[in-house]
Amino acid sequence: MLLLVDDNLEQLELRQMVLEREGFAISTAASATEAMAHCDGCDAVVMDLRLPSLRDGLGLIRDLHARVPKTPIVVLAGLPEELREQPESALVHRVLRKGTGTGVLVELLRSAGKPPTP
Repeated sequence: MLLLVDDNLEQLELRQMVLEREGFAISTAASATEAMAHCDGCDAVVMDLRLPSLRDGLGLIRDLHARVPKTPIVVLAGLPEELREQPESALVHRVLRKGTGTGVLVELLRSAGKPPTP
């Protein structure tokens, strides 16, 4: 299962729809609190960096890493350099700029050893 985290519900629904068409089983969360309630057993996390602030996203990265340390975390950020300057950058699998094509995200998730769940 892939956990998608974004406080923008339109983006969350769109990303869910696209990734489900690619064969991924999806769980969604619109906040860091919801994400932590759904992270057990997930194969990977794709999250927005600002939830609704940078501080919330950084806290979620730390909390996810502490709870599910082997689960790859892919961060989508409007300004990826914000994460590069933070110690949490060492805890994520990859940072992608928002607007990166779905194909890139799908290939990244598959190469991380997380194939689609039928």
